Amino acid sequence: DRRGIDFNLIVLGLSFIRKPAIFDKARDMLAHRIKHFGYVKSRKDYISWLQRGDIVVSTADHEFYGIAVIEAARAGCRPLLPNKLSYPDLFDSEFLYEESSFQTELVSILNKIRIDRPKLDNNGLTDRYSWMHLSSKYEKWFGKIAGSD
Repeated sequence: DRRGIDFNLIVLGLSFIRKPAIFDKARDMLAHRIKHFGYVKSRKDYISWLQRGDIVVSTADHEFYGIAVIEAARAGCRPLLPNKLSYPDLFDSEFLYEESSFQTELVSILNKIRIDRPKLDNNGLTDRYSWMHLSSKYEKWFGKIAGSD
């Protein structure tokens, strides 16, 4: 925002009693950029907000799997993720950043989006996590557990 880069912000998710103070600070400082901040009641509305986005950013220090990032990528958002936690197992290095390069990477992506607004073709990026791809593997696995294989 201080660099004069045009962007809007959508923050989706529950707000807990204990949360980093930076969320309230960012909400105040970036109020003029925020399109939505917080929980969305329906799945349909949640997906609609994801589809309006161009980038999904994580600065997480703790992550079990990254399902919210995968959902956003499936909706067409380009991931920008820390090169740690589960993310290197889920996405190629072009979508990962080192902490020291976060701002540079984000500015570069925002500038590219301002010029040609590319929507991510998420089919190749996230298909391996889709139900269409995984359902037969789960059926086989459950069959082994049940002893029918």
